[in-house]
Amino acid sequence: MSEDSYWKFAPIYDLVIGPTNSIIKRIRLNLAPPVPGMKVLDVGCGTGSDLKPYGEAGCEIYGIDLSPAMLGRARSKFGGSADLRLGDAAHMPFHDNFFAIVLSSYTLHEMPNTKRSLVINEMVLVVKNDGNLLLTDFYKGPLSFPKGYIGKVFITFLEI
Repeated sequence: MSEDSYWKFAPIYDLVIGPTNSIIKRIRLNLAPPVPGMKVLDVGCGTGSDLKPYGEAGCEIYGIDLSPAMLGRARSKFGGSADLRLGDAAHMPFHDNFFAIVLSSYTLHEMPNTKRSLVINEMVLVVKNDGNLLLTDFYKGPLSFPKGYIGKVFITFLEI
């Protein structure tokens, strides 16, 4: 594993990102509502905030992330009630066809295309055939003025 670039940002991540992500979280929960006992995996789980409503509803929650600092924040939220692993999502240590829900928020854009493909393939393997794969991300693509420039500034701010 390389240097943890999130170690400075981890303590304030939820305060900064949480409010901007609240609408997306509500939409995701409506698309794939928690059912007690279901297994839910967050790929690039960060501080675990996306897993929290599933854990509160009685789901078995799992997460994987490359950042020890972000996982430390997640572990402080859940104690031992979540299976949180430090690791590379391109090579996940989970059984195929295991999770009812696999989600990933704002993780894929940070990867090179070749790695992104591997991670998505892994997610497809570990989600059940009748499960839900929920991917949320943004694309800094070729948007025109003014939306494109405003969007790029906003995304760049979030990525600092």
